Amino acid sequence: MRRMNEASRSLKNEKTTLQVTIESQDEYIKDLESGKEYFLELVNDLNTSIGK
Repeated sequence: MRRMNEASRSLKNEKTTLQVTIESQDEYIKDLESGKEYFLELVNDLNTSIGK
């Protein structure tokens, strides 16, 4: 019984770790996407400036 409790606790810890990792990755992806949008705006502004 004790081993089952330890295994259950271990699985809960693993699940928590996985959830935190996934949330961190989601935030990282959002940061990349906003960085990409900013970069594309800069390129667009540069192209507009060159075209004038």
